[in-house]
Amino acid sequence: MKLKYAVLPAAVAMLFSAAASAADTVDTVHDQGRIYFLGSVKAPTCVVNDGQKNFTVMLGDFEISSFPQSDTQVRGNEAVQIKLTECTGQWANLRLEATDRYNDSMIKFAETSNSAKGLALGLKSTDDAAAPFIKVDGKENNWQPIQAKTATYKFYPFIYQIADIVESGKLRAQVLYTIRYS
Repeated sequence: MKLKYAVLPAAVAMLFSAAASAADTVDTVHDQGRIYFLGSVKAPTCVVNDGQKNFTVMLGDFEISSFPQSDTQVRGNEAVQIKLTECTGQWANLRLEATDRYNDSMIKFAETSNSAKGLALGLKSTDDAAAPFIKVDGKENNWQPIQAKTATYKFYPFIYQIADIVESGKLRAQVLYTIRYS
């Protein structure tokens, strides 16, 4: 009987020891790793005029007789074209802002000792003189759909007589543009 009491506790101890050893084996045999999630959120964009964001539009040379009275308008020789390529968005929104304006739609020409007087510059979306001038106050939205990753803005400059008498001289003006994409 004494052997029975001695063997029984030893057998129970071995059984728990084997179970604990098996549990340790399960806990110690494992692999760990990490799963990384990467990505980005990109704002839509386009390439503007093949990377030439600043450009010059030649208005042309005009005789003073082209401006006989106030409110006369003469179209400039060259259109303004802003071509967007490699676009990733669906819409482009152009805003024009002249820092030196005659009114919301007219850009003042620079005033220097050799500049023309009595004239302002306006832009239209068509070459029709009867069309309204586009606002250049930085507030008006000019939306264009982006199709086949491109969009084009085209404006026609008109020299507008704001005074009864025009003085000859140089014509220089500038307008800032901002394009937002969606």
